Amino acid sequence: MQERRKLCNLVSLQALKVNRAVSIAREPSFRFAPSPNGLLHLGHAYSAILTYEMAKKHVGELYLRIEDIDGARSQESFSTAIIRDLHWLGIEWQTPVIYQSDHFEIYSGAIRDLIELELLYPCFASRKEIKQALERNETIRQDPDGAPLYPALYKYYPKAKAEERIASGEPFALRLHMDKAIDRAKQLNSDREKKLAYQAITIDCLIGNEGDTPGSVVSNRRDTPGCVVGNRRDSPGCVVGNRRDNKEQQLSSIPLAAERWGDVVIKRKDTPTSYHLSVVIDDDKLGITHICRGKDLEAATDIHRILQINLGLAQPIYHHHDLVLYNNDKLSKSKGHPSLFELRENGVNPLDIYKSALIGPSELSKYLP
Repeated sequence: MQERRKLCNLVSLQALKVNRAVSIAREPSFRFAPSPNGLLHLGHAYSAILTYEMAKKHVGELYLRIEDIDGARSQESFSTAIIRDLHWLGIEWQTPVIYQSDHFEIYSGAIRDLIELELLYPCFASRKEIKQALERNETIRQDPDGAPLYPALYKYYPKAKAEERIASGEPFALRLHMDKAIDRAKQLNSDREKKLAYQAITIDCLIGNEGDTPGSVVSNRRDTPGCVVGNRRDSPGCVVGNRRDNKEQQLSSIPLAAERWGDVVIKRKDTPTSYHLSVVIDDDKLGITHICRGKDLEAATDIHRILQINLGLAQPIYHHHDLVLYNNDKLSKSKGHPSLFELRENGVNPLDIYKSALIGPSELSKYLP
């Protein structure tokens, strides 16, 4: 197992070092990117099946990326379980499996680029300091996830003092100077008259095609009614649908509101990267053209687009799908919602889950207690 992982690491590292110009010209590419900090549940199943179906309809490639940058929570056993569960559902992907923990060197290079652009600053604040600073504020603004906005401690800290503390070995995080990053993105915007935005398919793309089953290739010619695809990132758009009378899903331009996030962490104290930085770097280096993920990550696209513009990365097309809900709450590993492993052990047929996902996320709720 270890030798196989080493080989996968080498291949994936070389894949991520692909020339950016080559990435832009690639065929449609998708990714499913779970974190190995627990077992997959029906929400993951829906996202994986939707992404797989979109990849097939775009005659594209699907990559499996394990987002394991959090060494404290990630476990090899969960990575193995993810692969097993996806195979059970009948989902196929390009080999090898990509592991983010193998790419810290690449993320560090992007961090150096952001430092040279003067878009990052060191933050030495502890959780206690941040809490005390927030308590002193009369009004506390919240980010889209409901967390209090960082109170800008150390944002204007003298550079010489910061360098002295870093040299002494004091732990620090690196935060994005959001105001500067937004201003620079606006300057780089090719059409100054338009607001910063990202491109998105705004209607869920699973079509409820009863004939679709795991492993089948649906509308696998680009000139069929099933898939009219802009197969380059600079193309006008994407229309997905397996019949001409289905709803067409045109690209929409979604304005950014990145300032609502404040100065987000780009490099954590305990990890040489962050979720936001890692995903945009890996998506670009793998040539990902379409990103399909849940609506709980929709607001974070503001951050990702700002990073893409400032780092000169290609712009993918996004789709943020509806969530599988239980009592109007999204499924969670921590809340004990049934995992795919439990459903399999209870005799649930994976084909039934697949067909339910083709209808929509609400149809998957019938498998919940």
